Amino acid sequence: MRRRLAEISRQTFIAFDRVAVGCLARRLRDEHQVFANEVTDAIHIAISAISGMDVLLTWNCKHMANIVELPKTVSIVTKSGYDCPLILTPQDFLEKFHE
Repeated sequence: MRRRLAEISRQTFIAFDRVAVGCLARRLRDEHQVFANEVTDAIHIAISAISGMDVLLTWNCKHMANIVELPKTVSIVTKSGYDCPLILTPQDFLEKFHE
């Protein structure tokens, strides 16, 4: 237990505006059918965009790292005034950025 608490104390946590996250997540849900029943995925993307992350890694290729759906996601996020992080699988990330 002590080791876990010590590890948690060294972590960096993301501060974000809950209202802004809620608004962007709702917009993703309302304007992008893929998120209609996947609210947690929309929230995940909203937190990443609002907190200014450069990359969001996910194994979720059905809703998030989906090459067909991604342009719509990026469009909604950018129209909302945020930079959309690169949404990649860990494997894609390693292939793209590992030398």
